[in-house]
Amino acid sequence: MKKLLGFIFFFGALHSFGQQIALQQGMVITQSTVVANATYVVKVSPGTDTAAVIITGYNIVVDFNHAILNGDDEDVAADHFQGCGIYIKDGSNITIRNLNVLHYKVAIRASNVKGLVIENCDAPFNYRKRLLSNWQREDISDWMSYHHNENDEWFRYGAAIYLRGCNNAIVRNNVVTNGQCALMMSLCDSARVYNNRFVFNSAIGIGMYRCSFNQVLYNQLDFNVRGFSQGYYWRGQDSAGILVFEQCNNNIYWGNSVTHGGDGFFLWAGQSTMDNGTGGCNNNVVVHNDFSYAPTNGIEATFSKNYFATNIVRGCDHGLWGGYSYQTDIINNVFDANRIGIAIEHGSNIAIAGNHFSNNKTAIRLWARKTQPGDWVYPKLVDTRSRNYCISRNDFTGDSTVYDLTLTDSVHLDFDKTKFKNTPTILKRSGDAMHIDTLINAACTANMSNLHKPMLNGVDTGFVTHEFGKLQRQYIRMNEWGPYDYTAPWARLIKKQSNGIWLIEMNGRDKEHWKIDSMQGVKEISATTGLFGDTISLRPSAQLVKVFFSKQQPSNVTPGMQRRVASFLFQEFELAAAWSINLYKWDSLDALKSNSNYFSKITSAKNAIPVKASAPDFVWWGSPGAPLPADSFVTVAVAQLELPAGKYSIGITADDMVRIYVDGKVVIDNWNAASPSYDDELYHETTVQLGGSHNIRIEHAEISGLSVLQFYMRPEKF
Repeated sequence: MKKLLGFIFFFGALHSFGQQIALQQGMVITQSTVVANATYVVKVSPGTDTAAVIITGYNIVVDFNHAILNGDDEDVAADHFQGCGIYIKDGSNITIRNLNVLHYKVAIRASNVKGLVIENCDAPFNYRKRLLSNWQREDISDWMSYHHNENDEWFRYGAAIYLRGCNNAIVRNNVVTNGQCALMMSLCDSARVYNNRFVFNSAIGIGMYRCSFNQVLYNQLDFNVRGFSQGYYWRGQDSAGILVFEQCNNNIYWGNSVTHGGDGFFLWAGQSTMDNGTGGCNNNVVVHNDFSYAPTNGIEATFSKNYFATNIVRGCDHGLWGGYSYQTDIINNVFDANRIGIAIEHGSNIAIAGNHFSNNKTAIRLWARKTQPGDWVYPKLVDTRSRNYCISRNDFTGDSTVYDLTLTDSVHLDFDKTKFKNTPTILKRSGDAMHIDTLINAACTANMSNLHKPMLNGVDTGFVTHEFGKLQRQYIRMNEWGPYDYTAPWARLIKKQSNGIWLIEMNGRDKEHWKIDSMQGVKEISATTGLFGDTISLRPSAQLVKVFFSKQQPSNVTPGMQRRVASFLFQEFELAAAWSINLYKWDSLDALKSNSNYFSKITSAKNAIPVKASAPDFVWWGSPGAPLPADSFVTVAVAQLELPAGKYSIGITADDMVRIYVDGKVVIDNWNAASPSYDDELYHETTVQLGGSHNIRIEHAEISGLSVLQFYMRPEKF
């Protein structure tokens, strides 16, 4: 009925409410207007060229009057959202404001608009990919890749706001949560992006591609993250609070809160620089931001020259990773409680001055490799020796090692103006770290040209803080859709003990109570009521476990306060199967792809190399073990399953070739596929009707490079 009413409403005549208009599917707005405050359900076909509403022209202001534009039903999974909500194109001086837009692949898109203004808009719950990584293991297909965007390849990731060719834009006072990418910009110069709140998204807060002379000021960009599980893995999967990619120059990033991102600030020169040795993302000013609690790098800036001053970088793996940076100044920052404060590989002509280091395992590590990757063009064209560092006026407290230098020449350490307190090892130097001076010299001082703090007209020296900005890194808690935002209750599985007991962490607001309403597949549980913040334990009795909870405030609430009750569900499927897994070597790729007799020959019992594993869950960076090579091997995994009747989702992340049989019938076939362009193309999925006893067989072939085989199975209505 809801779908039918929506259809009738949007294909009816255009109504006006005084001077206000009602939105209709496919309408084109060419003049200033006010939209009637209502909820509009407007579904569009796949592809970002299709849009619910198009705005085009000159000197237009569209006030959406807090109307809600909804692109799909509430029960549709976020990775099925499609199309575009608002498409602004081909004009100048267009303003949109006061819009709520959700459930689209791209909520707001703009192209070729000069003087665009997007303000006071709310774009939550738009597209995001379901993550396959879980609390226990990382899935390689969740990694992001931004290397090309000349043809809007970034569209595949969706966005709340996507701008292309929009110079002099203003993006201010907008909110984006619970999506994948908040604001993505391509070929946009001289924009001002400020006072936005882009938080709890599963990939990017603000992303830029070939964007220069922009100002990014006073935004909350916290918890834009994926690829993290406390104590298990913490690689970030190329998520970031701020992404600066491919020839982005002369931008200013000032006063932003960018905590708990995969990287806080992720800058890379771009593929064009790697291919021709020129260009980069240069002369960017990164000042007075908080980049703390990134699983990987608080700041990553590579193959470029930039300026970093008065930033806070706390509790990261690397505070600043500056591989192949040059002519870069790192001035007056705070690096606290990181594994490595500053790590620079193959850097040159760099000033590190006036910084405060504390409680890092290593404060400053500078090094080079003896050989460069053979397929890189960049080091063949550019002098990449690690050399010419000016390190002065820093202070170090509680850092286990202060300086760790390898294959690095001409390092000037100003011991005379440096403070050390509780630092067991001052200098760790390999035999090939040359020409290290402990007294600053005139030539080094002359290179420190940017010790002053840059000034920005109209901007003070404070920075925004997020309400979760001071929580440490373990408060990044990922579910299948991204980072948990601490609003709705969540029962989170945190451990499966060897004795069969599961530990479940009850997340929710302080001082609120939860209780169990019903259970399925549970033999015993430690508590049926409690407070959020508790950890409870249960022992499963079946492959599928479901526990239905409700939450409510205590009975003694403040008089007049409404009693709030909500339901939420814990569910986990643990496939019971005894796997037989064997590896085999192959010699002919052509025969492997097309000749079933050849496959049968190489996988005969006499050629088998057994693998001890509870399930097909492998990431091999090299050989899976002697006597097999790193490449050119086959994996065969077989199991007998007993399942309740129903539809099941079967998935596999595999590099390179894979096929899956159920009871001798192929259900997934990716045996002759070409190498994928992106990591997310490594995952394949199908749905099958099963029940009772079934045989499953996985055949996988590694050709070259990284080898991955990760199997998934769960009830479809899970």
